[in-house]
Amino acid sequence: MNNKILLAILLLFLGFSSSGMAQVQNKQKVGNTFQAVGIYYGAGKMGATTVDINIMVATPRGVYYGVYSMPQKKNQNATLKSWSGPGTAPVLTLKSFTNVDYSLCPGIDRSMYSCRKNVFDITVSQDNDGCPWLTSTYAYSYPTTPSPYIDNYRGPTVRDSRCTVPVDTYDVSWSPDAVQHDKLLKITPSGGTMETTLHTYLMESGMLCDGSKFDERGAGCRFVATGTTLTVLGCDNNIVTTTAVVHPIIDVELHDIKVSVNTKNIGSGMIKATCNFQYIIEQL
Repeated sequence: MNNKILLAILLLFLGFSSSGMAQVQNKQKVGNTFQAVGIYYGAGKMGATTVDINIMVATPRGVYYGVYSMPQKKNQNATLKSWSGPGTAPVLTLKSFTNVDYSLCPGIDRSMYSCRKNVFDITVSQDNDGCPWLTSTYAYSYPTTPSPYIDNYRGPTVRDSRCTVPVDTYDVSWSPDAVQHDKLLKITPSGGTMETTLHTYLMESGMLCDGSKFDERGAGCRFVATGTTLTVLGCDNNIVTTTAVVHPIIDVELHDIKVSVNTKNIGSGMIKATCNFQYIIEQL
């Protein structure tokens, strides 16, 4: 899991781990109602807050998106604001709600929001293509009246499926051509800030796992990509910074890793830095 950055040589290592037990994929039409799905969100403390529920449904044939307004009463359905898919949009029925510990809302500003959990039954109709398919849901809170003093908050994502894709054969690579955990990047100091963007890729059995392909393999890639998370743990030399930007699951790339190096005071010597990243692939 150690990533090393050297100036003028940049060496990055990707750490990889997985969780879950391998199971056989189900190729049949499957049930499509998820009960007691907990969605965590920020409830505003400093004024009226709008909360949108965002849902993605990924099937072997397509990836569809819906946005809903958060309901206020038990047994009330969330109001659909938009749906990009064919057929019937998912139905979200509020079953219960409660305030919960802040630890369940990672990254939330406690001065602006309380952490709340709403429990839904979610029914989707997009399972006619068989496995693998899944839903991915999160809530997005923002001030009803725009304010420069109140930040928006995106809650954690919840995945649900009746399908399982084993993750044993999956890996993460710097190269789309072969599994590559080491990346060399040569930087010539300019006296200013040098920036470059590297890409990471999801691999399966040593080959590129391309979520842009709408075939059986591509469907598995998209399924696994929704459970793949990257943590940027930072660098031990403040002249080097790295940030990550996730790609949509229908892209070839998994993440963009943006590297910024301040070469102002480097001179002619070589300066070493170590940066750490961690990938985790979670199996449903």
